[in-house]
Amino acid sequence: MDISIVGTGAVGLSWARAICDSGLDLRLSLFDPQAPPAGMEWALQQGLPIHATHDAAPHGEVVLLCTPGGVLPQVLQELLPALESGTCLLDLSTATPADKADGASRAAENGIGYVDAAITGAVALSGARTPLLIAGSSDDRVSGLLESLAVPVTLLTDSHAGDAVRVKLLRSVITKGIEALAADMLPVARDLGLLDQVLSVFEDIDRKPFTDLLTSMVTTHIAQAGRRGSEMAEAAEQLERAGADPTLTRAVAARYGRTVELTENEPLPQNFDQALDLLAAARSHAADRIPPHTPNTSDTKENSPR
Repeated sequence: MDISIVGTGAVGLSWARAICDSGLDLRLSLFDPQAPPAGMEWALQQGLPIHATHDAAPHGEVVLLCTPGGVLPQVLQELLPALESGTCLLDLSTATPADKADGASRAAENGIGYVDAAITGAVALSGARTPLLIAGSSDDRVSGLLESLAVPVTLLTDSHAGDAVRVKLLRSVITKGIEALAADMLPVARDLGLLDQVLSVFEDIDRKPFTDLLTSMVTTHIAQAGRRGSEMAEAAEQLERAGADPTLTRAVAARYGRTVELTENEPLPQNFDQALDLLAAARSHAADRIPPHTPNTSDTKENSPR
């Protein structure tokens, strides 16, 4: 099978390595008008040229899009007319749901297959075997490629192109939030000589599925918001005393305070679904209390393009 990869950043390079190391009968071509140094060095070692997309068209049965999400519309505008009819695009970019849905439609208009995939994990850890979510229609050639490379895949039922990245972005609220808080906290833990001790107290989390932890925390969130908010306020003070920026931790403390304010007269939830219902109602109540913003003259002048 002939395969082309468009984009040789971290994602594209990990897939290129996996394909070359697989021992399978897969012929690889690389395309990137601005290849990063790591991609160029690896390609040189493999004897693979990296083509600019305006100089040559990607070819093969499957074309992997490993470009930054923000450039997907421009990439498709350039690629689609140049691809052979029947080619299938495997879109691994982190484009917006709307751009992915539009990409699938434009591909169909050009007789090109399109598979919407979202990477749900750390490529730096797992490379091309980082789990994928796939939404909308799939393709036998793509399915065969993913299976041959042992890529973990979850197919979203009753889904359309763009839905996979919606799930990924919601997941990112948790994962990137944890990352940002860890970036604030772990250097302080090391400076205090407590890094090993802090890491060891997460062992209880390792013993059970992370989803169990999430549902448990949300189920008890309303009942425990006051206590947990006070704990986070003190944690923010500790970070500040150590010379770290406590902005995110204070925002978390404020979020607990908001829960106390909006749910103080509500009955405590008895299970996860009841907790979600109460939190959703509180969110709607809070939105109703925010008056619509009417731009005044100063707003218009301040925000007008120059």
